[in-house]
Amino acid sequence: MRLADYLPATSLGLMSRKKVTLQLEPSVLAETRREAGKLGLSAFVNEILRIHLQHQRLRRLMLESADEDGHLPAEVREEVERQWREIDAWLIRQARTVPD
Repeated sequence: MRLADYLPATSLGLMSRKKVTLQLEPSVLAETRREAGKLGLSAFVNEILRIHLQHQRLRRLMLESADEDGHLPAEVREEVERQWREIDAWLIRQARTVPD
């Protein structure tokens, strides 16, 4: 696969939504609602899933790109680091803009 195949189709942020039904453990739902706060459950779950999927893509990229000794090509390492910084920056912005 090419490096671009591991990158998200869109950047983090608002997109159109599609309604789905999920079944969650009651304790997980309660904690998620508390954490979501004014952001709202749907938006919170969407962003958590988006971040998890990006982590999975980056892990897959690293596993498939590493040589026998576990070293990554510089291009891949730089892209992974850039993606992690983008996710971290987005999380920090969200934490600052969502009221408690």
